[in-house]
Amino acid sequence: MVRTLVMGDPQAPFAKLLEVLDRHAALDGDRLAPDVVLVSIGDHFDYDFRDWQTAGQEGLRFLRWLAGHDAAQVKLLLGNHDSSRVMELIAITDERFAAARAFAQALDGDPARDARFRAAFPELPTAGLAGRDFASFSAEQRALTMELLLAGRFDLALVGELSDGRTALLTHAGVTQREVAMLGAEVDARAIAALLQARLSDAIDAVRADWTGGRPTPLSLDRK
Repeated sequence: MVRTLVMGDPQAPFAKLLEVLDRHAALDGDRLAPDVVLVSIGDHFDYDFRDWQTAGQEGLRFLRWLAGHDAAQVKLLLGNHDSSRVMELIAITDERFAAARAFAQALDGDPARDARFRAAFPELPTAGLAGRDFASFSAEQRALTMELLLAGRFDLALVGELSDGRTALLTHAGVTQREVAMLGAEVDARAIAALLQARLSDAIDAVRADWTGGRPTPLSLDRK
């Protein structure tokens, strides 16, 4: 009998995540047990802005471990911390981001923080993004996220079946009536998931040639 486990926002040290899975008897050695299907609900980076180096490497390690399983056994949903690597942070270098992070953190408590940050780093939206929210960013994370998107390993939405037979929409962020209207979808898990998946597929196709050619074009989920 196959067990489906769902893990939300796995922003934690690799060892802690394996410990959680082990408590649920989901491991067989250093791999998932063969009777387990794991759905990761996105956000694999950025759990500690103070120790951003460790957090950055641990996020990479866990995402690689997940992606090292067959796609039928591990499902990866795209979270905003994942997508940021190929959206807001698509063209920034490690050196430039390190300077932005240090500048943002040094401005903590300054009432003019955002204005001063934007003047110094106009390519980044806010000081909070660099200093806290996405503080563990690295170009290596961006490259892995690109690789997995191009390979079709990330999903934007999935449909699950609950124990009582009802269907459930699985996404990183909530879908309200507003998003349903924007999609032009019925209030139905399968219909919403299909439209979100199509939107992601179209967005990836739009940047595929640029990414494979080394051109840093941001992924966009906006309707064209």
